[in-house]
Amino acid sequence: MEKEKMTERFFDKLERLCREKRSLLCVGLDPRMGGEGEVGTEEIVRRNRLVIAETAPYTVCYKPNIAFYEASGLPGLMALEETLNLIPEDIPVILDAKRNDIGQTAWAYAKSLFERYHAEAVTLNPYMGKESVLPFLEYKGKGLLMLCRTSNPGADSIQNLLVCGRAKTGIKGEVGRTSLNAYGINTSPGHSGVAYPKEETSVRTNITGSNTHPEPEPLYLRLASEVLNWGEDIGLIIGATVPEALEAVRQEHPHAWILCPGIGAQGGSLEKAVSAGIREDGCGLICVVGRDIYGNPEPGRKALEYRELINRVRGQKQREGVVSSYKQPLGLSKKEKLLKALIDHGSLKFGSFKLKSGEMSPYYLDLRKIISSPTLLYNVAEAYCTILEDLEFERIAAVPMAALPIATAVSLQMNVPLIYPRLSLKDHGTGNNIEGDFIAGETVILLDDVLSSAHSKLEALKVLKEAGLKVRDLVVLVDRESGGVEKLKDEGIKLHSFARITEMLKLFSAERRGENRAQQFAQPFRI
Repeated sequence: MEKEKMTERFFDKLERLCREKRSLLCVGLDPRMGGEGEVGTEEIVRRNRLVIAETAPYTVCYKPNIAFYEASGLPGLMALEETLNLIPEDIPVILDAKRNDIGQTAWAYAKSLFERYHAEAVTLNPYMGKESVLPFLEYKGKGLLMLCRTSNPGADSIQNLLVCGRAKTGIKGEVGRTSLNAYGINTSPGHSGVAYPKEETSVRTNITGSNTHPEPEPLYLRLASEVLNWGEDIGLIIGATVPEALEAVRQEHPHAWILCPGIGAQGGSLEKAVSAGIREDGCGLICVVGRDIYGNPEPGRKALEYRELINRVRGQKQREGVVSSYKQPLGLSKKEKLLKALIDHGSLKFGSFKLKSGEMSPYYLDLRKIISSPTLLYNVAEAYCTILEDLEFERIAAVPMAALPIATAVSLQMNVPLIYPRLSLKDHGTGNNIEGDFIAGETVILLDDVLSSAHSKLEALKVLKEAGLKVRDLVVLVDRESGGVEKLKDEGIKLHSFARITEMLKLFSAERRGENRAQQFAQPFRI
């Protein structure tokens, strides 16, 4: 392979081409040759050369499926290499392999796809978890497109299963999962509960919903949220035959890139797919067309037809006001939605407040209020879970008192044991310094609502260490950026925060609540 190494990130290159070519089209290069036996290299390359030459002005990427080349043996693999060299340098290639594994096998797959074939993006199956994707993530700037909701009819029996709760991947020893269906039945391993099909329960509550209990969500929607947290160069694969899934994922993840196969021969409606899947800026969706273009006597003419059809749908959405302009700001991210929900709930207050450190602050973040909203509490706990999944520990240690309800919700979602240190000893009952079961020598994660001066965290840390517990990490929802992180570093503790207070203040200022007043809080307070 002689193709030069990529210097532009895959998704940056893709976005640039989408705008320059006014196209969201991806052409599949899959040689479905008839007859028996292996197909020769020359025959495959001849067809691919014609398709590439005629469609290059209209496509933003090509997607050869490696299976069709492997089926012809060595001649097919030689044809794949020649084909990749025929593709213009400015048009990226998605090598459709759906290969990954764990350990050295995963490393070998990544090395083959990225170093031998010089693919700029690959398709992967995330079912084995983040561990199987780590070797691919080492190739910075390469695109990783994860199967999310596939277009085949039998996919809904698995991918539409409703799930609730989160799996804990960082915990040592027994890995737990708590999963409650809409009827409150525990569907965790070892329990007799069942996962009910999509149509048997109502849809999930969104992040600012008013339902008393958060509803389960389809497995594909949970999977989307999971894999998009693995790295910045990750996109999703969602079939055109399930526009409702495209719409659901787009609502949850307004910034994500989606590869959309299943158009044409597989029966997916291009109009419905584009309408449901494009971002607010008119990009973010790549429509894959294979047989309808590759097998057409005039592939260039057919590619132009598809590009224009896609653009007609985009234009219609623009006229409806759904896509107003390429420069329109994108919708709120999932983090921003949660911060906005906290603001709407009244958790961010302005005035004059005395902190535990004794310092005065012009604002106060009151996360105790969220216990009155089960849905908000659930979503806050879920935010913690996204951080905790990548950390190793055996128990959660909550800093009393504000963090106790949050830590309990996290413990229930992840099925992880909870303890908490007493910062003032009681003179009755057991007189325990730490409530809950633990074993000296275990690693615990310190969890609190916010970080300011770190005063209470250091008190809790002292109690935990005196009991023989190991503490390396603190997880909070919001870092007030008030100098506490430096004090924690002195004690060997690493901070993990879901958001910074500057992000929340910026969102507050951009909303509608007294913009002039909010601007004075644009810089973090060192208190």
